[in-house]
Parts: sequence; structure tokens; C-alpha cells
Amino acid sequence: MTGHLFAERIISGPQEIESLEMEGNVARAIVSQPMRAIVPRRPIVSGCGGIASFLDESKLAGIKSDLKISMNQAQEAMEAISRSEIHRATGGVHCVGLFEEKGPICIIEDIGRHNALDKAIGYALMQRPDVSFGRTFAACTGRVSSDMALKCSVAGIPIIVSRGATTSLAISIAERTGLCIIGFLRGKRMSLYTHPHRLRF
Repeated sequence: MTGHLFAERIISGPQEIESLEMEGNVARAIVSQPMRAIVPRRPIVSGCGGIASFLDESKLAGIKSDLKISMNQAQEAMEAISRSEIHRATGGVHCVGLFEEKGPICIIEDIGRHNALDKAIGYALMQRPDVSFGRTFAACTGRVSSDMALKCSVAGIPIIVSRGATTSLAISIAERTGLCIIGFLRGKRMSLYTHPHRLRF
């Protein structure tokens, strides 16, 4: 919940959550700036489970980071998230990892890749209050959609690595915000879609 509120620009940090309540499959939050949640926004795509994502083209977040990673770091991150027993057993659960240069901050599993990314961002916000997202990168087992690209851009995560493909809208968002998208990372092969200066060869 914390990561989702942050990635949707409803909060700027956990300190703006005044109350959080879970009841079954329903979560309710009281935040200090509730008007951020009801400002009209234009729907662009449906995420897993039919949840709408939104894009305000005039407010695309620019990523301020000089982070670069090596091919080895990208491969090690992909290997780390691919070791999930649930993912390997079912083939229907996604994994997202949030990494620093020295290693993983967290690896999260969820049936929806965008949910897993929200959870990873939320984990970092709650467990690592000093985290600088500009010094992190994400790795995921699923496709990099516009939703994923937008969440990374809002959080300030400069690189996302995936074993799968990406979408044209995700590439468009990434080009405008400074996000590096690496797709089809399998073994020593990959497709580098945007901002290649963020990968050290």
C-alpha cells in the first residue's frame, strides 16, 4: 500500500500516512494530502486485475541519477529474482527485486508485476528510510509495461531490467524521463531500449 501511494504521487513519503487499515482484501488509508488522490487524471492502460493506471503527460517525473551498472550486475540481479521457488514452481507469479550496487534491498513476489514493484518500493520506504532510489535499480520477471516505467520514473529508479519484453508506451515514457530499460536479459543476451549510457560495457 505504501509503495502504491508513493508511486501514484498520493504521498511523498510514509510520514504522510496518518492511518492504514486492512480488512480482508480491502485496504484503507488516511493521508495528510487527500486531494492528491482525487485530482482528475487521464487513464492510459489497465494493469493486472483491471486496475487503471494514469498518466499526466505534463508532469512526467525526470530521473536525477548518474547511476550506471555493469552487465554482470544486471545478470546477477536477474539470477537472484529467478531463484524464487514459487515463481519456478507455478510460472504464474512475478518477482521484482530492488537492488543497490552492493546487492539486493528486497525481492518481492506477487501475481501482478506492478503490485510486486509497488511492494518493493514500499519495503524500501518503510525498512530503509535513508534509501536513495536514484542509487537503485529494479529487476523483474515480467514485461515492462507503461505502468512499470511510470512507477520507476516517479520513484526516481533509473534502471529496470527484465527477462521479458517492453511496450512502446513504456519506451516513450522512459525516453522522456531518463529511465533505462533493458529487456530480454537471458544469459549473455539482452535488448537495450533506452538510455544506454546507464549500462557499463
